[in-house]
Amino acid sequence: MIAVSKSVLAAAALSAGLCFATSSQAGPAQDALSACLVKSTTPADNVILADWIFAVISLHSSVSSMASISDSQRETLNRNAGVLFTRLVSEDCGPELKAAVEKEGTDAVGEAFGKLGEMAMTDLMSDPKVQAGTEAMSAYIDQDKITAAVMGKSAK
Repeated sequence: MIAVSKSVLAAAALSAGLCFATSSQAGPAQDALSACLVKSTTPADNVILADWIFAVISLHSSVSSMASISDSQRETLNRNAGVLFTRLVSEDCGPELKAAVEKEGTDAVGEAFGKLGEMAMTDLMSDPKVQAGTEAMSAYIDQDKITAAVMGKSAK
């Protein structure tokens, strides 16, 4: 029997949330798990995942002063994400999870959840208000310096 510990699933969830890209090559079992996770995730699930990602990232000392999430809200977000991950790995994608762990190891689980995190972040970034927020930074980009760098010249 293959045992997947809570810490492996938590690490998978965290890597999904933080969208870490690694250089490892996905094998067929990991690809199947990734596809199952993406296929099994609803738009409402993406909101749960995005909310949880935001809550986790907001704990970092460099941004914690910009977000106010109460203990009660954080508990709800953690509960919702935990229920989502449990459903995905035990009900929706159990056979794919088993195959990925047996054939490619526990790292494949984190990689597969990374794909799910990418999807959730893509959904977040496609929101018109978020797009407008990212475009606001363009006022501070020095296009001349970027063009010079592309051309192989030094811009001062």
